[in-house]
Amino acid sequence: MPFDLTRFNQFVAEGRIVRNVWESHDDDGRETACLIAAIAPGMRPSKCPADLMPGWLATITPSFDDKGSLAVWPAMIQRYAAAANRWHVLGEAAWRRVLLKTLRASLEIALPHDKSQSCSSVIAMIDREIGGDIPTRDEWAAAEAAAEAEAARAARAAARAAARAARAAAEAAWAAARAAARAARAAWDKITDACLSAIEVEIAAAEAGR
Repeated sequence: MPFDLTRFNQFVAEGRIVRNVWESHDDDGRETACLIAAIAPGMRPSKCPADLMPGWLATITPSFDDKGSLAVWPAMIQRYAAAANRWHVLGEAAWRRVLLKTLRASLEIALPHDKSQSCSSVIAMIDREIGGDIPTRDEWAAAEAAAEAEAARAARAAARAAARAARAAAEAAWAAARAAARAARAAWDKITDACLSAIEVEIAAAEAGR
C-alpha cells in the first residue's frame, strides 16, 4: 500500500513548502515545512519511513530543496511531489539504478577537476552495473579508495585556494564567492534533475510492467 502523503500533498498544493528551514509558519499563520518535514510534523531524514523512500534519498532531499537555484525550485517541488506519489511501484533494483544514475551525475560535475581520473573509473563501473555487468566488491573497494585519495587531494587544494583568496582583495574574494555559489546551485540543479529523471524512467517502466 502506498505511504499516506495526504499532508505532504496538501502542503505542496497550498504552496506551503519552504527552503532553508524545517518547519515554520507563513504570514497567515499556516504551517510551512521543507520537503521532508511536510510528510509529517517533526520528520527528519533519519526518521523517514523506509516504505516511503530509501534512506539515501531522504538524506539528499533537503539539499534538493535548499541548494538548487531559486528559478527552478517551484517546478522542482511539483516534479518531486508527482514522483513521490507514484514511486511506491519501485523495488530495490529500481532504486539501486536511480542511486547509480544520481551518483553518476554528481561525478560528471566533479570530472573536470579530477586530476587522478578516479571519477572516470567510478563512472565506468556505474555504467557497467547499469548495463548488467555488476562489478565485484573488490573492484568497488579499489574505486572507493581512489576516490577518497582524490577527495583528500581536492580538500588540500581547496584549502590552498582559500588561503590565496584570503590574501586577495576583498572585492575579488566576494566575486569568487558569488561565482562559487552560482556554480554550486547549478550543480545541485543538475543532480536533482538527474535523480528525478531516473525516478521517472523507473516509474514509467514499472507501471508499464517492464
